[in-house]
Amino acid sequence: MPNVSFFSFNPDSRANRIERFLVTQRTDLPEDPRRWLNVRGPSEAMTQIDLVAGARGVAVEVPATRAKDFNYRRSFKQGLPPEIRTTAKLLREVLTMTAREHLDFAIALDWYKIPDPDVEANNWRNTDVGELVNRSKYRESRASAIQLVDKIQEIVETHPLLKRAEYLATVPGHNADGKSFGERLARTIAKRTGKTIMQTTCPSGRRDQQKSGQAPSLDGLFEMPQTLWGEVVIIDDVYKSGATMNAVGLAARQAGADHVYGLAAVRTMRK
Repeated sequence: MPNVSFFSFNPDSRANRIERFLVTQRTDLPEDPRRWLNVRGPSEAMTQIDLVAGARGVAVEVPATRAKDFNYRRSFKQGLPPEIRTTAKLLREVLTMTAREHLDFAIALDWYKIPDPDVEANNWRNTDVGELVNRSKYRESRASAIQLVDKIQEIVETHPLLKRAEYLATVPGHNADGKSFGERLARTIAKRTGKTIMQTTCPSGRRDQQKSGQAPSLDGLFEMPQTLWGEVVIIDDVYKSGATMNAVGLAARQAGADHVYGLAAVRTMRK
């Protein structure tokens, strides 16, 4: 019989969730505090888990008997820290975007739309979060805006890396006047969470509208108003290609940030 390769995880080029995780231990030595975290999911999710774990988690090979079910395993000699389980559970719910050069990672609460093969794409229904964005941004629904802020705040205060970050940064709108929906959303989240807001600037003024299907490099377009350090979370309402958030990430790093994380309300189906 020929050798057959099984892939435990098939990533989507747009965004992914952890499909499953399992915490195991030795059954022959129940008093042993060591735990193993087994994960089926994208590398970008493991980046987040590894950043939370630090030196406490060690990458080990997935046993052959588990290779079809999981593609990552981490060993925790002193037991599984509670925040690792919290992170893994959260990454089953939110979307993790594929890697971008200037971001350690970027996540979104959900997709914007619900795909339906029997309906034209322009008529796809919004997800619950997508509907909140739509009603808040285009219909100026205060009730929807409050619900959206509540949901984003919960993620910021649950994800260990976002929770400990001191700064939140805005993503300039196309007018670059500080008044876009995404910028106002970031300022509200900063006020709610007690974090310092960084109003990203666009020295060249109004930036060009990005055309659908294009993802040009915007590196060098944005600046931070002051020197940063530590961790920064970039907040935006909609993540499309990620080019704009990535460029803001570069500006944050040039200003001194050690780690840059992205958080958007929704991810579009198309780049």
